[in-house]
Amino acid sequence: MKNAVLQGYTDRITQADGAMGTEAAQVCRMNSYDPELLRRVPQDIIERDYGCGNPSKYAQPGDVVLDLGSGSGKICYILAQIVGASGQVIGVDMNRDMMTLSRAHQAAFSQQVGYDNLRFVWGSIDDLGSDLDAVEATVSGRQIGSIEEYSALQDHLQDLRKNQPMIADNSVDLVVSNCVINLVDTDSKGLVLQEIFRVLRPGGRIALSDNVSNVPVPESLKNDPELWVGCYSGVYQEQEFYRALRDVGFVGLNVEERAGVPEKTIGEVTFQSVTVTATKPREAGRSTAAERVLYKGPWTSVTDEAGTQLRRGEVTTLDADTADQLRHSAYAQHVHFLEDQPANTDSGCCG
Repeated sequence: MKNAVLQGYTDRITQADGAMGTEAAQVCRMNSYDPELLRRVPQDIIERDYGCGNPSKYAQPGDVVLDLGSGSGKICYILAQIVGASGQVIGVDMNRDMMTLSRAHQAAFSQQVGYDNLRFVWGSIDDLGSDLDAVEATVSGRQIGSIEEYSALQDHLQDLRKNQPMIADNSVDLVVSNCVINLVDTDSKGLVLQEIFRVLRPGGRIALSDNVSNVPVPESLKNDPELWVGCYSGVYQEQEFYRALRDVGFVGLNVEERAGVPEKTIGEVTFQSVTVTATKPREAGRSTAAERVLYKGPWTSVTDEAGTQLRRGEVTTLDADTADQLRHSAYAQHVHFLEDQPANTDSGCCG
């Protein structure tokens, strides 16, 4: 299936008829993007971009953003404009033809916007430590004549990954992907989520757009290469996707967008596009002072991933670390942080 995915996307950009298959053409459609940002993206990149959402709008000026499965590079070129000269955008993709296309316009784009904050790296999203350009430079033309030489090569590659990782630990503010995780082999999907968690800084965010299913995808569909390349056969079951993100350690998960109609239905299986955001927890021990918070509503009560319960309209005293997590997550807009509110020295209700 991995070979089918690589070949499918190569065909899409190298053949005039885009011979990826009808399934891919159905799901890989243009989404709603800011036309002003699109104006500076080369047209051949736009025409070869595939996805099911728009995670770029969750970036902020100054962010270091990593785009998983960057493909032709459209979202990266958009992100580069959002994060600005003080930010950085890194696109990673396994397909060398896609990488060639995305890199081809970097110089002209940098000259147009007035800064250079964009780079594309060749790698696999289930191993963000291994820079495949560096790996290929190491092994190309190398002759292995003994088990000792083989072991030495393996040790050298491990040293490269550890000491010169493609993406370092705790180095990224935001990780985005657009209809990519479903293309990864089933056994490697967990590694993708672990790698995302590893490279994010404490307090870092994710914005992942992907297809999900209402029930587990049966083996008969998983064995269909065209459905897999088309972003269907390899999807997470929807609730399992959310559980997998929680189990890796993300908090404050929010389903930001969910398509009003299924992308596709096959028998009892329906495929739905969603965009989710979440946060990597911040480091504990940042402060010792307790904080009082008040949950605004609208629900009667809410409980976070750590089991902390807040009741609407009630003042709750939290330890500093828990309050800090709330302050920098999706919960923040629903909570009054009472220590932050200025004291009112005026007398009377109309002071």
